[in-house]
Amino acid sequence: MNHIGIDYGSKFSGTTAICYLEDKQLHFAQSVKGEDADAFVEKMITDLAPKAIYIDAPLSLPGAYFNKGNDFFFRKCDKELDTKSPMSIGRLTATAMQLQEKFDGKKMTFHETLPSALGILLSKEADREWNQKLKNLEPFCALLAEQLPNPFAQKVENWHQVEAALAYLSGIRHIAGNAEVVGDVDEGIIVY
Repeated sequence: MNHIGIDYGSKFSGTTAICYLEDKQLHFAQSVKGEDADAFVEKMITDLAPKAIYIDAPLSLPGAYFNKGNDFFFRKCDKELDTKSPMSIGRLTATAMQLQEKFDGKKMTFHETLPSALGILLSKEADREWNQKLKNLEPFCALLAEQLPNPFAQKVENWHQVEAALAYLSGIRHIAGNAEVVGDVDEGIIVY
């Protein structure tokens, strides 16, 4: 299945990265600081025309907004993974939900992922520490490369690209039926 992984960052920060397969190698595209990341993502989705998008951004709101429960801040999946509330990153949440709506009906599916959860899982399985604050990407990139069926076309330059690759790997795991899936289908789920 043709899919992409997206690490969605702030609109003008230059931190949005996309991982995709081309010519049997994994490539990265990254937004440019000062330029509109939302327009960049829309263009990449249009150009690549993936069947599935695995995105590191909330794609739903807590159930309380739909008369399902009383928690207006966290979804079940957020609590299970101890991650940020979709409400605390409101612009990112709204942008991701709007992006999903824009491409609805274009024969592509959107899946919310949490790359750090997969990074922690892979590191734990390999008896290594997951720490994005470390300057040296290479040890984790080597571990990540072992999990991917295709090589990187270029050197991974930053943690945003790592998270895009982890989102892509979440897609591989999900498509194969091997992904961890947390949350409530009626409220929102995260796959990794």
